[in-house]
Amino acid sequence: MFGGTDLCFTVAIDMTASNGNPSQPTSLHYTDPFTPNQYTIAMQAVLEIVQDYDSDQLLPAFGFGCRVPPDYRVSHEWPLNGDSNNPFCHGAGGVMEAYRQCLDEVRPSGPTHFAPVIRHVSRLAVGHQDGSRYYVLLILTDGTIDDWTDCKRAVIEASYLPVSIIVIGIGNGNFTEMELLDQDVWLLEEGGQKACRDIVQFVELRKYLRQAADGTESVRWSKVALAKDVLQELPSQIMEYMRRRKLRPGRHGAQQTQQGASSMRSPGVRKPSESASNWSKAASRSLASSALGLGHDEAQHLQNAWQILDRDSSSRLFVEHGECFDQLVLLLHTERDQLIRDRLHRLWGFRRLLRRLIMLVNKIRHAD
Repeated sequence: MFGGTDLCFTVAIDMTASNGNPSQPTSLHYTDPFTPNQYTIAMQAVLEIVQDYDSDQLLPAFGFGCRVPPDYRVSHEWPLNGDSNNPFCHGAGGVMEAYRQCLDEVRPSGPTHFAPVIRHVSRLAVGHQDGSRYYVLLILTDGTIDDWTDCKRAVIEASYLPVSIIVIGIGNGNFTEMELLDQDVWLLEEGGQKACRDIVQFVELRKYLRQAADGTESVRWSKVALAKDVLQELPSQIMEYMRRRKLRPGRHGAQQTQQGASSMRSPGVRKPSESASNWSKAASRSLASSALGLGHDEAQHLQNAWQILDRDSSSRLFVEHGECFDQLVLLLHTERDQLIRDRLHRLWGFRRLLRRLIMLVNKIRHAD
């Protein structure tokens, strides 16, 4: 929980035929008692961390793109435990056990549709727009999205709700569409509709498997790196939703500020309220020091950067559609600029984010 806001995680697993027959060793879903498959590796790395941020550790888990009993029609929201009325699994272990068991019950099929499970989570989030809950959908998939247009519309709709979407690419497929969903600079658009914020984070599992295979990193540290990259944008996405709704989290649900809820129609640049700023720093540092696996010294470097920002009211780089709001800060045209860059470089899990920040700053400079 973050300042009274419960995080609710949902898992969706690609069960389409492109993954291969689960009974064959070449399949991405093949289960070996001694060697976990790629889906299991990804779930274990991420869910064992995020389950601690879900207050009841009950995680709904679904498969999509498979034919399911009893009539074996294609489903895109099949509960892994087979119970449509109660799709919840207890913790990471429960999800992985339900996943292993369902492989014997379902038949891989297709197509690959993301929109149904995204809208499933959005329907849950509609009733909790007061900030009391924030929903995170973890999608594991092996490639191309077949409902591309509808998927974009579903993501745009979800951007106005307390929802974030994490996509992990499994195998060696083409993930171009996932990269397009993960818009870190330009907001997603489709059919005249535009997302109000970036809610998608995409990572490829093969990058981390290569690091373990070539000896660059151990298997354990490759999993840590995966979890860091998967979760790095979540605190800023949560805070951006809160800012746009003019909410401040509280112990018994978030409260609206006197200005009321924002329409969230046009991203802008503004300084947050003190309570929102403090909550963001507390939430982000919590992820940095525990979920992201940073040591005490590294977390302190990040906290120092925040404190410098608090003192320097003249240097404001609050870009609502980027990741540089309240989590990582780049103070320009001061001697402390290089100091903060050095500190951030030491935060191994945030290297990718720092590169994006610098790119975004350069775009702003050129625009000026």
